[in-house]
Formats: sequence, C-alpha cells, structure tokens
Amino acid sequence: PRRRRAQTMASRDVRFVEETLRSWRDGVGSKPASGEGIRDGDEDDVASEATRFVPTDEQRAKAAHLANRLDLARCVAGGMKQRVANLARELETQAQEHSSAREDLRVARRRLHFARNDGRSA
Repeated sequence: PRRRRAQTMASRDVRFVEETLRSWRDGVGSKPASGEGIRDGDEDDVASEATRFVPTDEQRAKAAHLANRLDLARCVAGGMKQRVANLARELETQAQEHSSAREDLRVARRRLHFARNDGRSA
C-alpha cells in the first residue's frame, strides 16, 4: 500500500507540475500582466529577440518549488521502475520454480502408483 501510494503521489506530482508550468508559460505569453514580471528592453523592443522575461521573486520561488517537486516525483518514479523490473524477475524465477515443483510432484505420484501396484502401471 505504501509503494502504491508513493507511486500515485509521484504521478500526480508530475502531472501537477507539468500542468502548472504549462499554464504559467501560457499565461506569460508575449506581454506580462502588470506586476507579474518585467521584460528587459525598451517598449519598442518587445517584439525583438533581445526581449527577455524576468520573473518576479514570487514567480521564482514558485518555479523553484515546482522544480523540486518534479525532481522528487521523478526520483520516486525512477525507483518504481527499478522495483517493477526486480519484481518481474522474481516472478519469472518463482514461475520456473513452480513449474519444476509441479513436475517433481507428478513424478513422485507416478512412482507412488508404481510402488503400490508392484511395478505395474495399471
């Protein structure tokens, strides 16, 4: 339950951060809303490539927080991939052991049958 909860939280964090960053990027657009950040350059410079968006301190803090959450979610998700791979290998090993045990049981039952019937198969 704990692993599933961590994996679910990680995927929700990734989605949340991606949606928030996409929304933030779309909201910034070519001209920032008043008080949401400034652009270096003159007013005539707005359409040129020399224009650069400069986020406010609040936006920087929010972006840093989102980046940290995204990194954490990726770490958790990465660990989950390794766990799944390990579990898949373990499951394959157990399936082989189970198959071998079934064959051993079949042979043992056949031998018991022969022993009870003085070596006759019928």
